[in-house]
Amino acid sequence: QNKQMDDLEKDFQRITANKEAQNTDHDNNTLREAAQQAIIRQEENEAIDELLEDISTAEKNKAIALKTIKKYDEEIAKSNTEEASNILKQERERPVILQLNADQEQYERIQTIKELKESLKEPLTVEGFSFPERKSKPEEEKRLEAIEKANLEFAQHYIKEEGILPDLSAQDMQLDALKRLAITEFEEKYTEATVDKILEEIWMSPVDRELYKNLILNTDSDISNRLDVISWVKKMLERTVAFRKERAKERGVGPKDLEQKRAHKERILQDKIEREERNKVAAATRQKKRQGLKEEKKRLAQERKKIAQDEERSAKEEKLAQEKEVLEQKEEVLVQEEILEQEEERTARVKEALAQKEEASEQERERLAQEEGILKVKQPETTEEQEERARATREEAGATLMEQYKIKNQEYIKKRNEEQIKKQQQAQENILAEEEELNQPVNFEKYKLEYNNIKVKTFRQAMLRAKIPMSYGGKHAVYYRIVDGNKSSYTMSLHPGTLIQPVYIKRLQDKLKLNMRTVKSIGVVFRPLTSGSAKKQASASSDLQKTHRKTKTQQKTNDKD
Repeated sequence: QNKQMDDLEKDFQRITANKEAQNTDHDNNTLREAAQQAIIRQEENEAIDELLEDISTAEKNKAIALKTIKKYDEEIAKSNTEEASNILKQERERPVILQLNADQEQYERIQTIKELKESLKEPLTVEGFSFPERKSKPEEEKRLEAIEKANLEFAQHYIKEEGILPDLSAQDMQLDALKRLAITEFEEKYTEATVDKILEEIWMSPVDRELYKNLILNTDSDISNRLDVISWVKKMLERTVAFRKERAKERGVGPKDLEQKRAHKERILQDKIEREERNKVAAATRQKKRQGLKEEKKRLAQERKKIAQDEERSAKEEKLAQEKEVLEQKEEVLVQEEILEQEEERTARVKEALAQKEEASEQERERLAQEEGILKVKQPETTEEQEERARATREEAGATLMEQYKIKNQEYIKKRNEEQIKKQQQAQENILAEEEELNQPVNFEKYKLEYNNIKVKTFRQAMLRAKIPMSYGGKHAVYYRIVDGNKSSYTMSLHPGTLIQPVYIKRLQDKLKLNMRTVKSIGVVFRPLTSGSAKKQASASSDLQKTHRKTKTQQKTNDKD
């Protein structure tokens, strides 16, 4: 606690020393913003802690409730008569439904915790002020997952196997959590557009339609009442559909006949559109022809004036008379076409009028049938129908709860599979990274090497696998390789059946700079270094190399002597 106070004091001194951050006249005040973020983060952390405490309390209560339910299960299994068994099952329903409601509350708490943790999983920095993330606790995550799994199993057993369904209209039980779930599902499923579509299919008056719509969409009403209304509306829809089928059967009109009737109506409409388009084109064509005839008549009149004093007057007048006759014939053709078109239009209009009259008669018959149907649709339910509808409502509530658990379980499986894939990928990456590291020279800042004795045979095989070139010089073997662009070699004795001492392995490594794979294969153990001892190890390695060089020089001098 004293340490926390000291940390707070340091933060306070650091903040108050920032004069620029204390500019309270500025809207984006950094000190104020930092304080707000600190308060928000603190409240979120406190909320998580409180929810975890509530979860622990609820789990203790559940343990007590499960003992009671288990006693009922045992008594039901022992009962000798069906009547006694049914009585016990009815008594068991109450504690089971109350526990389903408590489990739903747990579900809500866990979801809230996950959302809060998501917002706290990364550290936050606001204008230089840092706020740490909430540390993840694997045991806490496992505990919450175990609770969710147990709740799922409880619901599956008592809803699916035992057939216990929550009754949201029950007055003797407080089922707020289950009602919240039902409200969420209801409002997603029954939007205003969906409700309008359902009500339009039902034979009822506009006043009734508006009344039922308001009852269904009234968010101030208890969800049990809204569920009851939508259930009754669906019942009326079923009756409407059944009555329509019955009427169609009485009239001898089947689905095929209705389809033909609809197609005939569409064809009449399409014919009318096409006819009007043809008439429009024909009228334009006739108008164009009439304009041409008018201009031709005007030309003939002008020609008649010109030949009045002409010597060949009679011949030209005869020609003009012939042309005039041709024009009159063309005009007659246009008139006949127009008369024919008008007759066709008149016939079509008569057909349309008859069709409209038939449709009006059909609509009137339909209206009368609807009035009759409305009475049938709204007729009171029998006791059996009421019980059946109430059970359907309870089944829907149970299905909603199970669907939530199903989705949650699918999400859990998906998350678990993703984590497994991620772990496999990470393991593969680690293997590849390790393989890459094995092919690199030894990093003395990362590892401390521990050299051991090794048999000559094992040593030879390891060097052969590493493809380190070797040659014999007298009684000794000479290993060599290119190091930093220069050929480096090391001579050592390899008598069969003997052990190679660690000091010679160390000298070989210092001289030839073997990679980690080869060094490991000749019995060298790698000990990871801490960051503090890395430099010390590197320095010690350098000193050892100098000492070994001196030792080697002295050995050569002794051999020479």
